[in-house]
Amino acid sequence: MSIFSNEGIVTERTTSSRRERSKADKMRRILAAGEKLFSRDGFDGTTVQQIADEADVAVGTLFLYVSDKSEILLRLFRDAIELELKNATKQLKTRKRFIPSVKRFLMDLMIPYEANRDLSRVFWREFLFHKGQVRAELDLLAAAVLQVLQEKITAAQSTGEIDGGVDATVGALQIYAIFHATLAFHLSDCLPGKSPGQVLEALLQSMWRGMAPRNDENSI
Repeated sequence: MSIFSNEGIVTERTTSSRRERSKADKMRRILAAGEKLFSRDGFDGTTVQQIADEADVAVGTLFLYVSDKSEILLRLFRDAIELELKNATKQLKTRKRFIPSVKRFLMDLMIPYEANRDLSRVFWREFLFHKGQVRAELDLLAAAVLQVLQEKITAAQSTGEIDGGVDATVGALQIYAIFHATLAFHLSDCLPGKSPGQVLEALLQSMWRGMAPRNDENSI
């Protein structure tokens, strides 16, 4: 039968579609199994064999989808971060005042790490030394956050809320650094008596004073 016939094309597409659905289903089962076991037994207390058994796949099959159990954890966080970033970005665009809107944006980005702080600590440990596609995808999400913050700064400059001489790229990096510092202190329990929101508010206010519009009388 010619592959150019309609019947041949339909058969080929159907086979490919089924194959893709099967691959997607296996990946979902692997990730779901990892999430369940990591949450119950901890990352270090879970083996690849246990994940494979829970996902109902052979260990060899599991390694066709992920390189190791670290990748499973990173993929779980990647999905959670991506979803929260989409929601937070949408909300950020509806808010006007710079500091309150950016603070809310950053607090929303902390949500994936609050679900399980123990796993969040492991995530950052594994993230720092992991190589591969999922690491590249997480780096792209970080770049997307910086882009959103840069656009927010530029918008605030257009309304006079931030000085026009501020480099939006550097400003975005400063805000993102504040986010990571606050998150690191929070996950390591180094914020006695202070909530992450309070720390973010104080650090953002301090940074904003250096970004606020200057006139001849108060310019440095």
